[in-house]
Amino acid sequence: MRHKIHLSPTFLFIVLFFQISITMLAQQNKASQHLPSKIDAWHTIGDDKEYNEESLYEHINGGAELFISYGFNEAISRTYSKGGEAEISVDIYDMIESKNAYGVFSHSRESLDYSIGQGCQIYEDAVLFWKSRYYVAILSFKCLDNTQPVLLKMAKHISNSIKSKGPLPGILSKLPKKGLLEESILYFNHHAWQNAFYYLGDDNFLFITKETDAVLAKYGEKGRLQYLMLIQYSNDQKASLALKNFRKEYLENSEKQILLLEDGYWMGANQKGSFVMLVFHGDSKGQIIDLLNSVQETL
Repeated sequence: MRHKIHLSPTFLFIVLFFQISITMLAQQNKASQHLPSKIDAWHTIGDDKEYNEESLYEHINGGAELFISYGFNEAISRTYSKGGEAEISVDIYDMIESKNAYGVFSHSRESLDYSIGQGCQIYEDAVLFWKSRYYVAILSFKCLDNTQPVLLKMAKHISNSIKSKGPLPGILSKLPKKGLLEESILYFNHHAWQNAFYYLGDDNFLFITKETDAVLAKYGEKGRLQYLMLIQYSNDQKASLALKNFRKEYLENSEKQILLLEDGYWMGANQKGSFVMLVFHGDSKGQIIDLLNSVQETL
């Protein structure tokens, strides 16, 4: 004999309450909540387009690898129009963590500007910025008149909607300040970007993964630049293994700290604890030694 199960009104209310709460929380966490429905005479046209890791190639084929390499939750694209012809596209990427959003932005930064978000790059037809875990790209298309004012207004609206700020990657504080070109800093945790300043190779012989933090930065003056790569591993042993592998690839498999390469530039490598520091493109052995020592002191 089957027994009927009677659910109390209180139990049903609790279940319904939690379902509604989960739905509301998901909506609150959507990146699209930060996008305005209109700005001045610019109105939303069409539906928002949502992208994940698999579908992002449909939106930015050739550029999707950048975002995927840092890891992201979702991307929302919204289009605005004025008069049915001019268009402004806004893409907002939820990068899960602020360090990932900063990392993506560091690829597009050409100068230091903190007037929008936690860092921005402003062009005549585009505004790029990051704040908290979000990276935002605002682009104008088919626009005959000057659209920069509305791009800036839209960017500030979105930035103000993102209430909290996110911490910078901790490894940035380990960079020596003397001679540092701050606008050159590139943060990453995927080996694809180890060649951004100086070609080292396609293989991941430095063992750069999501569990490591890496940063590239330029030092010196225009025309006499040195490149520093600083990598933080989860422990000293992994750092030692990476340095040993680097010496095998570049320093003739010896314990040499500094080497003159065939192109006439000097290269150096060293380790301190869980950090490995590499310096490239030195005009002299002294330049390499000075920068390596500066990193040692900072660490």
